[in-house]
Amino acid sequence: MRLAASLREAVLMSAIQGKLTERSDSDESVTIQMERLAQKQVSKTKKDLLPMDSVFFEIPDSWRWTTLSRLGTLSGGKTPSMHDESNWSSPDINWFSSKDMKQKYLSDSKMKISIKGAQELQIFPAGTLLMVVRSGILKHMLPLCILTHEATINQDLKAFTLFDPKMCEYIYWMLKGLQPIIIQNYTKHVTTVDSLRLDEFFYQMPVPLPPLEEQQRIVDRVNELMPSINEYEEMEKRLVALKEAFPENLRDAVLQAAV
Repeated sequence: MRLAASLREAVLMSAIQGKLTERSDSDESVTIQMERLAQKQVSKTKKDLLPMDSVFFEIPDSWRWTTLSRLGTLSGGKTPSMHDESNWSSPDINWFSSKDMKQKYLSDSKMKISIKGAQELQIFPAGTLLMVVRSGILKHMLPLCILTHEATINQDLKAFTLFDPKMCEYIYWMLKGLQPIIIQNYTKHVTTVDSLRLDEFFYQMPVPLPPLEEQQRIVDRVNELMPSINEYEEMEKRLVALKEAFPENLRDAVLQAAV
């Protein structure tokens, strides 16, 4: 029984197809938005291709297909030497790993590193989107989080720094909506540890881009619906637990009455 999960998936898929929001003539053209983003794109490579024959679904005429590489930069992290105590002796800087990726917003890491330990690492600002790119969990989900405080990361994560930070919440929900497609088409499932096929995921995967104003309407609508779905999921879990426990509890009650 995973009705809540199916409902969440359906809502997000509807959102990124433009089925939860209305179009508005006053919205800035998405073409202008993409031109503005292109000016911030430092370099383009042959990998930065958009195979238009492989888009996943229909989108409104006012939207455009693009790639993540045209929306921001993707950066990695690493683990400072565990043998050098000075890297960890003064916990000054958040250092996130896959163990931290359990909620939408991240502000405090389980482990922290010193300023010395962070010297060779990139520090990412609030509003950066973190994603797990190497973990067994990629068999069934893509963990995503939004930084609320500056931090650095380890080698199992990637940081997606957007050219326009105002798009962060939409990109978060958009990738959540594409999660089944990402798991099926852009993940390497191997015997050791699963990982994202990063070149294809970042440079070639088509992603739907609405006008900036409609992105906010989508975020508002999804944020309005998610608490009810989460509440239903908790009820669903309690129901499953009750069904599993009830036969044993009933048997105990009958025996008690018999005695």
